[in-house]
Amino acid sequence: MLAWMMGIALLAQVDGESTQKLNKIREEIRAGGYKQVAVCPRPICRSGEGESFASADVGPQGRVWCENLYNFLSANARDDGFGLTPSRSVSQHMAGFSLEDLSDPGKLRKLSALLNAPALVIVEVAYLPGTMTEEPVWTLNPKLYNLIENTETIVKPEKVTLSLSDWAFMGNSFEARRWKGDRLELVGFSEGLSLAEGLAMGLGAEQSQHNYLIKDRPHPLLSESTSLPYGIQIVVGNEDLEIKEIGDKLYVELNPGQTFGVRMQNDLDRPVLCALYIDGVNTVGQQFQHPLVSPPTDRWSLVPHYRGRIDGWFNRGLANGPQTIQPFRIVSKSGSVAAGFGQSVDGNFGMITAIFYTNGVEGINPAPSFVAARGTTQFAVGADQATAINVNFHDAKAGLILAAITVHYRTGEELNGLIDNPPKPGPSGLDNPPKPGPSGLDNPPKPGPSGLDNPPKPGPSGLDNPPKPKPVNPNTPGEDEVFLPPANGKP
Repeated sequence: MLAWMMGIALLAQVDGESTQKLNKIREEIRAGGYKQVAVCPRPICRSGEGESFASADVGPQGRVWCENLYNFLSANARDDGFGLTPSRSVSQHMAGFSLEDLSDPGKLRKLSALLNAPALVIVEVAYLPGTMTEEPVWTLNPKLYNLIENTETIVKPEKVTLSLSDWAFMGNSFEARRWKGDRLELVGFSEGLSLAEGLAMGLGAEQSQHNYLIKDRPHPLLSESTSLPYGIQIVVGNEDLEIKEIGDKLYVELNPGQTFGVRMQNDLDRPVLCALYIDGVNTVGQQFQHPLVSPPTDRWSLVPHYRGRIDGWFNRGLANGPQTIQPFRIVSKSGSVAAGFGQSVDGNFGMITAIFYTNGVEGINPAPSFVAARGTTQFAVGADQATAINVNFHDAKAGLILAAITVHYRTGEELNGLIDNPPKPGPSGLDNPPKPGPSGLDNPPKPGPSGLDNPPKPGPSGLDNPPKPKPVNPNTPGEDEVFLPPANGKP
């Protein structure tokens, strides 16, 4: 029940007005006499001028909104007397369905037969640019399509209040906070946000913090003014892939059949945690999870001055069962891990996102308060055969978001197409960005030693006796010990 309530909170503000708007869809389904309904797994994205923009600009967050609406309808379907077509079936049948197909009566009737449903609910995401006096606005507008008669019923749009976690899950990159000595400082917000507000936790706090987040700064991996103390690098073999800046995003080239790893670093004198997502799927536990819904222990633990890499999906296994690692491999979208969860949204694929957190709230002053709520790719990441491993855990939880980094991957052919026809920048809410406040980065921490080639332990892990730094082999610069067990099966 808690997960379901969180899902509704992420769809819209949980108040009387929001419930009334969500119930409007139920009323329209009942009024139409529909006995079977399907929910589209991807949103329609439009700007304020009515033009569509790529679903990639909302990333996996778009699927979260659609999934939450599905869950809301599912919770009420029996009382309302209608059935819901399973999400995975809808995803499979709508994999090649385009926005233009919604105006083709023949294709709508064919889709109705495939879905065994005369009606389809679609979530429309709209971005309304701000003005000199008004802030930019994101809205969600559920629509009910009659696939037989080619008609639609529109519900009044719902204003979306984004959180920092939403913004990161949409594929946006930023640095919000940074440890400076023993003090956690705000580095990514405008001056209007107080220190106490900037260090608060909870959905309500994150929503307020997103409003003050400075969104027009360079990608943290490219910023020349600051030296980010944590980060990721995509690796094939022992070689770091070249990062290409195209439009307002960063890309690497990964081609079908390649296996790769994600090198992570932590140059701080204290541990940090990292939630690593590929195509919206958490690499710890291999589940599609929004950062605010994921268990707070489903993170990688990076000890101080850490250098290492993750080469696959980690699964704890059942009780007394083996823990396994399945290497990351580029496969067709239909064969990917994300597709196994019913995903068919282009914006869900081709994204590697790392969200860095404080290790709990220890040392944060003032102590955080809790504020309750108020371009596409044809290939994706799959999993190779699982290999058994042993990993120990201890109790630790992710605290505040320090930074979020997204790097997109495409095949060489797709990258060439993007270079020849670079995508237009997606909606960012930057028409009137707030003025930057003090960054606290006059003396950024210096990078630590580059040893610690052992990979991070999942989850927060049992590093009571972490390995001591050791020099990197000068003949193989940047080479790390991969996250695969030795032949004897011991870590």
